[in-house]
Amino acid sequence: MDSHSGASEQTTGTGHTGGDNAQAVRTAAKRSSCRINVPFLGTLELPPSDQLAFLGGVVTLGAVGVVDWPVVAVLVTGHVLAHNRHVLFLRDFGEALERA
Repeated sequence: MDSHSGASEQTTGTGHTGGDNAQAVRTAAKRSSCRINVPFLGTLELPPSDQLAFLGGVVTLGAVGVVDWPVVAVLVTGHVLAHNRHVLFLRDFGEALERA
């Protein structure tokens, strides 16, 4: 495949199907998370590194005593809920692209 023809397809929007777009959304979602195989537990899916850093920082502030644990619980819960909402949006967006 010639690089010029691929660039032309992307620029004009031709040559792509809804299935191609949906696959791109799924690939992006997979790349933004990390999977770890843990013996006896199976595969754990961790959030992206920036989210892990945020959650780790909030928990560290709670462990050091800078922030009270109820505040840590609220921050972590809110962050996880917001992330789940984003993942649901991406899934619905991918499904809509498949139907298009």
